[in-house]
Amino acid sequence: MKTKSLPIIGALFLVFAMAVQSFVSYHRETENMQSYIESRMELAEKKFLFEVYDMYEATDEIIHFFPQYNPRNLAPLLSAVLGRFPNLYSCYVAFTPQSSPLPGRQFAPGALRREGEDSIVITDYADHVDYLSRDWYSGALQADDEGYWSLPYNDADHQYPVFTHSRILRNTHGQIIAVVGADYTLAWTHRLLDEFKPYPDALCQLYSTEGELVVQCGEAKAGTSMLTVERTLSPTSMRLLISVPRSHLLHAVWRVSLLTLLVLLLGIVIALLLIRRIWRDQRNYLRIETNHQLIERELHIASSIQQGILRHDPPDDHRLQLSATLIPMHEVGGDLYDYQLHGDDLYFIVGDVSGKGVPAAIFMSAAVILFRSAVRRLASPKEIVSEMNALLSANNPSLTFVTAFVGRLHIPSGQLLYCNAAHNPPLLINEKEEMRNGEYLPVKPNLPLGYNPSFPYVEQGLFLEHDQLLLLYTDGVTEARNPARQLFGTQRLLQAGTDALAAMQAFTAGAPQADDITLLTLRRNEPSQPFALSIASRLEQWPLLRDALRRYCLCLGVEPPQLKKIELALEEAVVNIISYAYPPGQPGPIQMTLHHSTQNSKLSITLSDSGTPFNPLEVEGLDKLGTGDRRIGGLGLLLLRQITQNENQNSKLKNSLSYSRTPEGQNQLTMEITINQGTGNIG
Repeated sequence: MKTKSLPIIGALFLVFAMAVQSFVSYHRETENMQSYIESRMELAEKKFLFEVYDMYEATDEIIHFFPQYNPRNLAPLLSAVLGRFPNLYSCYVAFTPQSSPLPGRQFAPGALRREGEDSIVITDYADHVDYLSRDWYSGALQADDEGYWSLPYNDADHQYPVFTHSRILRNTHGQIIAVVGADYTLAWTHRLLDEFKPYPDALCQLYSTEGELVVQCGEAKAGTSMLTVERTLSPTSMRLLISVPRSHLLHAVWRVSLLTLLVLLLGIVIALLLIRRIWRDQRNYLRIETNHQLIERELHIASSIQQGILRHDPPDDHRLQLSATLIPMHEVGGDLYDYQLHGDDLYFIVGDVSGKGVPAAIFMSAAVILFRSAVRRLASPKEIVSEMNALLSANNPSLTFVTAFVGRLHIPSGQLLYCNAAHNPPLLINEKEEMRNGEYLPVKPNLPLGYNPSFPYVEQGLFLEHDQLLLLYTDGVTEARNPARQLFGTQRLLQAGTDALAAMQAFTAGAPQADDITLLTLRRNEPSQPFALSIASRLEQWPLLRDALRRYCLCLGVEPPQLKKIELALEEAVVNIISYAYPPGQPGPIQMTLHHSTQNSKLSITLSDSGTPFNPLEVEGLDKLGTGDRRIGGLGLLLLRQITQNENQNSKLKNSLSYSRTPEGQNQLTMEITINQGTGNIG
């Protein structure tokens, strides 16, 4: 094969690799975009649900306070309810013919808000409406105490459709005396759809249960291919559709393809340079040097390139100690390590490529470059490993693979998230003076990188204390042999601990090196601090707190059923702060602080905000509070108390919920929960 044909072969290889990568990226980015749209839908559904339950609370308040008013004069009650719910169009009490306070005629006192005006008008609907024939009246009677939700319908006085929620009203003897109704315009849904549009050119549509378009936000350009996701909004059974131009998907695919192209080009350039130099020197073999000298020269160049890729300076951070050593068996090898410090997070990897020599060195270089690229964009070790695996598997006819251990250490709190890809389990050494010992880190083996592009990797976690040392290594350490052909082995590695390299070299003295040797040690210098994260009080920022809680609980080993309850309690508390702590349109900060105690298995979650003073523990009788007294929907606060204050069945310790107002003017709500530890460190 001539050197001139190398560019053609490289170009064909590149075209094939890019075609495979583009196909994989298109399907992956489609799933990512669908997940993103669904997350926006989930936020919109929560906001929609809050508004709809205002209607339920409006009718609930009328029914609750009805006995305190004269049936002939319900204006104060209806006006107060209408004033409390800004999106409420009207509310009314339609008496049955047998219970009408005006004998011989229909009577339906109501309060009406004029569109575009701040005034509330008191009227009798019976003067101009035969309410006995209306769907909301008959529907409420048929639904009994469950209530009735009408379909959206057009009202001549309003630009947007209207829908009604109605419920029956009973007297003290349990007899039905009236139907209580509340009307909502759907004007707020247009603002809702515009707020949760994932992209400016997205199209949001709300359909009734009959398939009629109710509200639309945005316009679809003719000929534009759209990706559409649908969700049914309870309890009204309306359907929300969000359509996004596929051009956004193609842009994302293009970005990933460009990154892959750069990685492949680098690998091809390195390979072409090495091969071209070897072939050129072979042509001059008789005039320059022997074949043995030529190979040594080329391997020396490859070794220089490989050593140039590796990092040799530890991170400049006084909070941790890190050291790494790589001793190749030959000039070049397939072992690798890398680390990057991003703020308070340290990302690191140790790996071993199958095979030896230059092919393993090229694959090793590609793996290191992919790791560095992934760390800049992805936060989770599982996501980093999955992306590296997908790209290394995209075009791998030789079935070269990499075993790797990827970790992320949050230095202040000691949170250690890791994902293992068929690599040797790291050694965790306790360095306390009174109990110096070591054990292997529990790992799920998973598959090596480069076999299956869609393999579902498992992420795990724990807390690395400041008196613990993490030792990562390749099998060149445990499989090192002495002159008697005995293996160094895992037991000697456990006994050697921090002196593993010196102990191995002393054990193998006089014997040739049989494999590449790599060691990486990591230690935190300071005691663990509580984990803290601040967000702005906006609903779209809630996932940041949720993901931080999940990572923290993963390291604690919290069982998934209990994690769901903790997450639900935190969400109710955060949504309450977002909804009521700060003035509308002026979001403020919310800080979540996480702390745990290993002695009594306690998890402490503190939410802090500088908004309006409010102690949720002083609210009593949630199902009986009157107009203006409710701080949060009774369901939310009641659920928060039930989750955080129930007794743990497997322990004598109890959960607790406490509140304080700090001298700096902050609300602090603290949840202390006894955790059930099981297999929760696997996520």
